[in-house]
Amino acid sequence: MKQKSLPRQIKARHQSARISASKVRLVAKMVKEYELEEALVKLNFIHKKASHLITKVLESAIANAQHNFGISADNLMIRNIEVGEGPTLKRYRARSRGMANKINKRTCHIKVILEEVQIRKSKEAKEETKEGKNIEKQKNENDEAEIRKK
Repeated sequence: MKQKSLPRQIKARHQSARISASKVRLVAKMVKEYELEEALVKLNFIHKKASHLITKVLESAIANAQHNFGISADNLMIRNIEVGEGPTLKRYRARSRGMANKINKRTCHIKVILEEVQIRKSKEAKEETKEGKNIEKQKNENDEAEIRKK
């Protein structure tokens, strides 16, 4: 029995980023839907600190793919972007009458998983599908003609 080969997964992560996980998740949700190149372009136009951090992690994952596996960026797609909470730094601010308020400085872990896919050039793929459809139509017409003759 042949085993089905799984596509390669390339991972990169940024741990203890000094930003709240909820702020990073907002940007991650916007980018998950797009292909890799489109996601990088979209991140350049999002004016949030999280977009800069996610861009750096994506570029790191691309570099990992090229250096470790020899995969070009054209053959990669975003499989998942995971954002988890990291350790919280707890600080206190002095208040009146000898009181103190708690300040939570939150951190997060950003993990990007890319997947290798075989992408053909779009023009070639379109031409092949057109040719395939034309051949199928001809076969169907020939089959129908033979059936009518019988």
